[in-house]
Amino acid sequence: MQHYLSIAGSLVFVPLILVPAMGGSDEDTATVISTMLLVSGLTTILHTFLGSRLPLIQGSSFVYLAPALVIANSEEFRNLSDNCIQDPIWGLFEKGRSIGAKSLGGFLGQSLLFVYQKFKHIMRELQGAILVGSVFQIILGYTGLMSLFLRLINPVVVAPTIAAVGLAFFSYGFPQAGSCVEISMPLILLVLLCTLVPLSVAIVWAYAFFLTAGGAYNFKGCRSNIPSSNILLDSCRRHLETMRRCRTDVSTAWKTAAWVRVPYPFQWGPPTFHFKTGIIMIIVSLVAPVDSLSSYHAASLLLNYAVNVLLSINVVVALLVALILDNTVPGSRQERGVYIWTDPKSLEVDPATLEPYRLPEKVSCWLRWAKCDKVLLFLTQH
Repeated sequence: MQHYLSIAGSLVFVPLILVPAMGGSDEDTATVISTMLLVSGLTTILHTFLGSRLPLIQGSSFVYLAPALVIANSEEFRNLSDNCIQDPIWGLFEKGRSIGAKSLGGFLGQSLLFVYQKFKHIMRELQGAILVGSVFQIILGYTGLMSLFLRLINPVVVAPTIAAVGLAFFSYGFPQAGSCVEISMPLILLVLLCTLVPLSVAIVWAYAFFLTAGGAYNFKGCRSNIPSSNILLDSCRRHLETMRRCRTDVSTAWKTAAWVRVPYPFQWGPPTFHFKTGIIMIIVSLVAPVDSLSSYHAASLLLNYAVNVLLSINVVVALLVALILDNTVPGSRQERGVYIWTDPKSLEVDPATLEPYRLPEKVSCWLRWAKCDKVLLFLTQH
């Protein structure tokens, strides 16, 4: 259960937080999640066969979430309406805006196109910054500088780092949970009390679905898909936030996202590189190894424990010795007695040859009706 929640948190919850902050839609969120799932699977396969070969799943890190939110909410990207014409990436913005305004209808089409272009612009910026940070991590690993950095990393450093990364998002998570207390409180209690039972999350999902289907969030004359600026009734404005946070049918990802889709490199356009965002991700790249080193050490200890247990079992040691001796020590088939075992006539003449392979007499008398002892005897001959 802990592994499932960790992977769900890094691969699903991070896009759910980051994409809306970048101005993306539900379709963009689904696209980012599918891309992260594919990249995580490919990276895990490469790491398993070509990397350290530890049983670890490679996913996104929460360490990058806070810097990404800082970049997305920076003044440079918050005021894109003033700078979009001068940016070379936005060269086709005026043409696209006119087409969108005509096809979608006036100001609505212009606004939707602007939001989509804003998401793509920030995504390109994050891609470039993450690429710079990744190159920096590659240099650390292949030049051996990481070994010098490891001397400064110990449990006293790792524990506060992980705690700081996790506690930094309490200010975001608890307001979200407080917006729908009737669902968040049972979820928190079930996860804390039944951490090892994956069914607890499914129970809360079913509970939220039945609340929506039962009409717990149906208010007369109110609809959750109407912008708050267009709502005239004060009663609907009071219930609008509850409807959007608690209902399970407000997302349009089910209708707008593609059912079958293959992500490809640079699907949001070529990445852009700027000095400020690159420096931010380089600094974060120094913190991310501290967060992941504990997992590598724990997995390596588990692997060593499994090898030690296998080598301490007499049967395994005897099997390894037999395989080595049988393939290294010289000797003919006659010297090893292989001819006596493979010749059925010799067994008929001298049945005592099979005596060491028979079951004990007190045991075989109870198994005379079964043929499994004969099968075992046949297997020992070959």
